[in-house]
This record gives sequence, structure tokens and C-alpha cells, in this order.
Amino acid sequence: MADLLATLREWVRTLPLLGPFLLRKSGLAQFPPPVPIPPFPTTEEPRPGQIITINPKDFPTPVGFTPTPQAVALLHGPQTVWWDNAYPVSQPYGCTSFPVEGHNPHHNECPYFHEGIDFALPCGTPLYAGRQVWVVEIDPPGYGPPGNSAALHLRDMEDSPDWDIWLYHMADYAVSPKQLVGRNVLLGHSGTRGISTGCHVHFEVRPAGAPYRLSRDPRFLLFAPGLFTP
Repeated sequence: MADLLATLREWVRTLPLLGPFLLRKSGLAQFPPPVPIPPFPTTEEPRPGQIITINPKDFPTPVGFTPTPQAVALLHGPQTVWWDNAYPVSQPYGCTSFPVEGHNPHHNECPYFHEGIDFALPCGTPLYAGRQVWVVEIDPPGYGPPGNSAALHLRDMEDSPDWDIWLYHMADYAVSPKQLVGRNVLLGHSGTRGISTGCHVHFEVRPAGAPYRLSRDPRFLLFAPGLFTP
């Protein structure tokens, strides 16, 4: 029986686009073990409506982080290096009562799970690269209704292990796939495309190459530890 399931899994995996979707729905998908992330320096969780402001001293350089020539002083904030100004959290990372988020089989402690943090940025707010990133893909299928997929997929090029950064619902893009983008470069503008209830940005982090539902608390890259100069 185990051999039959393995054969079936490999056959489904070869199906273009549809394969990963069917694997997730059928429960046949086998995910890699979770990759540890640097500890976040505070136990306080973002709350809906909360305005997060940051202090560089609260974000020490993680163990094993290697600064790069792109390391620069904070240019955006006071909330994050990814955009100017500060906006309320419309939905935090983790367990939620919002059914549209769906169930995460890796988090059976709750019925529904939100894979990133949503910030209530007005539509048209500029978004900048808070890290040196590689643009993997733009609007891949499956991240919104057919014809309205809305996801910017970036690969962090500065830290180890590598991380994938996903920005959802953007109105437009100023970058192209397979482009290396330096810090503080304009990525595009926030919007409300895809499956969205209003203008905001969804910020999500996964281990490099990991599928949907293997997200990590994104705050360690959202607030860019290692960026701050002494």
C-alpha cells in the first residue's frame, strides 16, 4: 500500500500547476521538516488595530547572520523598512476565526490559520525592498481567483538559511521576474487584488522553496534584523 501511495504521489506531482493543489487537497503531500528561525526578541503578539513602531535596539543581529555590502541604515519606518509611515495590523499571523484562511494541517491547535501579517496600507502605498532579494515570480496561479492572482514571490539573498518572502494583493509592480533587487528599491504599490476584503498588504515568509502552509512568523524579516547599523 505504501508503494502504491508513493507511486500515486509522484504521478500527481508531475501534473503542471494542478499537481501541487491536488497533493495539498488529498493529504498526500509530504512536507520538509520545519526550519528553525531566529528568535523574535519580544513575546508581544501584534493585535488587530495595533500600530507597531520599532526601535533598532530591540532587534539585535541574529546569531549566524553575516552582514553584506548592502547593509545600510534604516531608510523607511517607523514601522518597517518595507514601507514609509506606520499602519495598523488588520490581521496578525497565526490562529484566526476567519474561515476563508482555511485549516493548516501543521497547526491543529486551531481551525483556521493566517500565514502572514496583514497591514492596512492604503491602496497605492509604495513598497520597497527591505532586503536584497531575487524576484522569483509575479502573480503565479493559485493566489487569487482565476485571472486575478496577486502575489509577489521574492527570495531573500542576504541570510542563511534562505527565505522566501511573499507580498499579496499589490496593485502593480516596479520589478520583473529573475531580477536582483537591492535594498530600498521600489517593488510596486499596495492594492486589493486577489482574495481581499480591502486595501492592505499581506507579508508572508517561508523557508526557501517551501509550499504554502509552511510559513513562519514573518516579523524577523519584516523588521529586518541585521539591517541596523551600530
